[in-house]
Amino acid sequence: GGGGGDGVSTPPGINSGGDRDSPPRLWLFDFEYCHYGDPVWDLANFISMNNVSRADRDVFLAMYGPRDDPYTLDKLTVMMWLFTISEGMWGLIHHAISDLSFDAEWTDDVASFREYGLRLLEDAMITLHDRSEVADALGRLKSAVQESRRADL
Repeated sequence: GGGGGDGVSTPPGINSGGDRDSPPRLWLFDFEYCHYGDPVWDLANFISMNNVSRADRDVFLAMYGPRDDPYTLDKLTVMMWLFTISEGMWGLIHHAISDLSFDAEWTDDVASFREYGLRLLEDAMITLHDRSEVADALGRLKSAVQESRRADL
């Protein structure tokens, strides 16, 4: 990896300046995933898109990083919920603007972008209403932010 802050790896040469004496290179980026953001969002994306079970998620987190940090776990819980909403909206937007056929290898029981998007948005609403886990995590994160702001004063 190249440069980058907070322990987040970035492609070599992008932030580190690279080797100025090297011949020019062609860099290809998948702009669907090219972003600067919280690494917890990437975990939420990976866990959600791969339908990782709670047990497998815990094993993955034990190998990946801060499984005992309540703040990070709360962020992961909320970001997994937000990812579901984001992916649902993606499906509805593609339904509205795309002529592509829906041929997703990750889901066998959905026939269209519209159905995919609506199912995910329904799942997000059910998760918020039926399980207090997301609401509780949101409350704890809100409190942590408020405490941080008070400490900065």
